[in-house]
Amino acid sequence: MKGFIYLIEIAVVAILMTIVLSLFFSTRIKQDWERPDLISAGNNILNSIKNNNNSIFNILDENLTDIELNKPENIRYGLEILGSPRTKISIGCLVNCYYINSLLNPVPLYNSVFLNGRWINFDVQGFDLSTNISSYDAVILINYTGYSDSNFQNKIKDYLNRGGVVIGINDTLSNSNADFNTFFNLTPGSAGGTPALKFTFYDPYKDEIAKYFLGIGMDVYDNWMIWNDSLSVSYGNDYVNITSLLYPYNNRVFLYENSTFNLTSYIDNKLYFFKVKGIWNSTLKNRVDFQALNQTFIFYDFSEANIKTGANGMSIVTYANGLNLYDALTTNNSVVWISNFPYSDEYRALLKAAILSKTDIWTAKGVYTTREKTTVSSFTSLCCDMPETTELYLTMWYEV
Repeated sequence: MKGFIYLIEIAVVAILMTIVLSLFFSTRIKQDWERPDLISAGNNILNSIKNNNNSIFNILDENLTDIELNKPENIRYGLEILGSPRTKISIGCLVNCYYINSLLNPVPLYNSVFLNGRWINFDVQGFDLSTNISSYDAVILINYTGYSDSNFQNKIKDYLNRGGVVIGINDTLSNSNADFNTFFNLTPGSAGGTPALKFTFYDPYKDEIAKYFLGIGMDVYDNWMIWNDSLSVSYGNDYVNITSLLYPYNNRVFLYENSTFNLTSYIDNKLYFFKVKGIWNSTLKNRVDFQALNQTFIFYDFSEANIKTGANGMSIVTYANGLNLYDALTTNNSVVWISNFPYSDEYRALLKAAILSKTDIWTAKGVYTTREKTTVSSFTSLCCDMPETTELYLTMWYEV
């Protein structure tokens, strides 16, 4: 009898071991199968987007229908965009909101930026320090003086830690606040000695502001304000003429879309080349976009000769005087300082370029799961105003 019970115990143990081992191997098999299956599904989705020219623009519009239509029902996903800003960029402002809007959107209801075949818009909204600002892609502060306020410091610090962007446009010599200088990593200096400013470098691996400035161009309506001059713009059916009252040698006629021309800058008496990027005849207001073609584009000096210091910061628009760099625009990670400037089209383009360059990594759909995930990515090149490579970073997992 004892021998029979012993045999039963052995049989029970064998059965239990079989069950455990079967569960273990089935889990391993499932896990081994899930990853390549998710990768295959993700690649199919990304290939379908590449084969449809409009799909990438839909995604940048935050319209994810093309992904939804091509993914299996039992798969969930998140999507991050790297290298291209979203179509509608939200801008938060504490003060001077009307002026900020006039810099970014000078004609109400008109699109702001035309870049590589698509329109990009800025949505400017006011806020106060009691509200949540985490939803803004960037915050712009013009001649703001409250950098020492503890509520401001806590709010902005939290916003930056969450991936926000802060752009300050301030006269630093009139704002000697130490917290302001620390925030933007600035050391005030003495007055400079030249009216000319240029990009310190053109290197998108270091900073993309110069690339975006040249790519987006300047949106112009009745007058093209550039180099402290105002050129009158008149429109034909498919061309524009420009006329300078101060410098008649810069008059140009019959400038058609995609044609190139040059202007002489009185700042250094050199030729600079431009392209007519687009002409829009509208009942709202006629518009032409002029694209600067020189990487050494010159700016009339709007700096206050402030020496920028700090290991993590970069001088973007500056001139050298001996060993000192006198800046008009600096960056320090996601913080940008621009010296206050007069209203002019090249300075407006510079502000837009600063915004776009700091907001071209963003999340279209967040990832909120503890399940095992797989990621796939693909690259798409957009053409032709400037080099723009968009990476779609797709994270996928199976639904419970």
